[in-house]
Amino acid sequence: MVSTRGGDRLDGSIGRGFDEYLFYLVTQIHNRRARDFAPLLEAVGLTIPHWRALSTINRLEGCSMNELAEFTTTDRTTLTRTMDQLVEMGLVERGATPGDRRLVRVVLTKAGTERFAAAVERLNAHNRRLLDGLSEDDLAQLRSLMQRLLRNIITDDDVFRQALHFQR
Repeated sequence: MVSTRGGDRLDGSIGRGFDEYLFYLVTQIHNRRARDFAPLLEAVGLTIPHWRALSTINRLEGCSMNELAEFTTTDRTTLTRTMDQLVEMGLVERGATPGDRRLVRVVLTKAGTERFAAAVERLNAHNRRLLDGLSEDDLAQLRSLMQRLLRNIITDDDVFRQALHFQR
């Protein structure tokens, strides 16, 4: 059993029997992590939506707007506004997709790659702090549980594999 400075037991007994509590915790972790990461991104001229887009474009080595929307789970209106900002900042370029010139493909510019790298340095330090005290076994178990939850949410096998591996 793990206890906190306040003496609360962190053994899973808090919120027991109330399934929604689990998702409350997930939301708290997600939103507080983003809130704490935002000032680190602002130091390099980015926002959380910018980060999500740049991260996905980098990981996929360029992608279509449809892929970007799917991987970032961002609505198209917000995503278009974010992409307009990134293009204006000179961090992303839009172009035609090879094989289908009707589809827009987005790629990082040299400046986008550099800005992304600066943000990654800040993210790595931030994540180390958040994961402090978790063993490799803890992390493996947490990843496994989160992957199983994701599988329950995404019923399409191809979409699940893409989301799970963060790749096409």
